[in-house]
Amino acid sequence: MPVLDEDNRLVGLVSRSDLVKPLVRPDSEIDADIRGLLAYLNPGGVMTVQVRAGEVTIAGSDGPTPPLFDHLIRAIPGVISLSHLPVDTDPAGEISESQTKGGGSS
Repeated sequence: MPVLDEDNRLVGLVSRSDLVKPLVRPDSEIDADIRGLLAYLNPGGVMTVQVRAGEVTIAGSDGPTPPLFDHLIRAIPGVISLSHLPVDTDPAGEISESQTKGGGSS
């Protein structure tokens, strides 16, 4: 995308990646934000959290998280989607990569 000055002269170019880069966050940062949120909202709760390319999967012994939790998780910068799995589901052995019990790792 061209960047023009007030006289319509080309002064630079902005690429799509330049515009998207501030919106992209490492999965580890998204995971940490989700853990902190769950620890605050549900102390002592046990949930398994996986973040991959901004797509969040949560499994908990109490079933799906309440709608408020889902709304707040989706509002975390970098979260692209949120899905739930039964706690004993283990797709390709990957859902158990990180577990949250009151927000801490086990």
